[in-house]
Amino acid sequence: MKILFAANLSTTAPDGSQGRKLSLDQMGHETVSFDAGIYTQKNWLLQSIDSFLVAAPNIERMNRDLLRVAREIRPDVFWADNLLILQPITLAFLQEMGIITVSYMATNPVGLRTDPRWRLSRECLPFFDLHVSQRDLGVVDYKLRGARNVAKVLVGYDPTIHFPSPVRLTDKDRTHDVSFVGTPSDDRAKTLVRLVDAGVAVTISGTKWTWERALGRPTMDRMYIGDGLYGDAYRAAIWGS
Repeated sequence: MKILFAANLSTTAPDGSQGRKLSLDQMGHETVSFDAGIYTQKNWLLQSIDSFLVAAPNIERMNRDLLRVAREIRPDVFWADNLLILQPITLAFLQEMGIITVSYMATNPVGLRTDPRWRLSRECLPFFDLHVSQRDLGVVDYKLRGARNVAKVLVGYDPTIHFPSPVRLTDKDRTHDVSFVGTPSDDRAKTLVRLVDAGVAVTISGTKWTWERALGRPTMDRMYIGDGLYGDAYRAAIWGS
């Protein structure tokens, strides 16, 4: 099949999209990449405004360009991978062209996440032919919000990145007791603080301002060690914990 694969492929914070595209290629499908990352604002303040409003000229342009590419290549399937700025009208036009539409979303947009940036994702729920969720609860939530078909898949990994240390490590070789790499979504910050208060040495890697807002400066100074980790650095952090 020919698959139009739309994801944030050029961002500095990979979310597994590249690996899923590679898997589709290895299965023998013809995938055409559409990089939604180039439509992201470079200025962090403008990014925040876009995330809050989920309406901006660059978002409109992304949806127009996506439809233009779809008309040019006429794919069998449109695959939206963690794509938060897709508009329902875009999906309607794709389906008018006879294109099967699939959404892979690592996070449940109708669960605990209530911030405005998930608005378009929630509005798009009834329009996709198929949703792919990582959790049983996501399957239930999607169907309650009008999704037509939902499939649960297990979380995968990239064996070229995620593999055991070739050298056997013991605790004396490790640099961290407990490390967390990611964002303070949901109740993660409170959980990590409870661990620290219980005497566990915890280190956090992630976007500085999000953790400072979640923890407060004094608490953050006890735990935060640097920006998010990806690829080889992510694997090394796991080995060293």
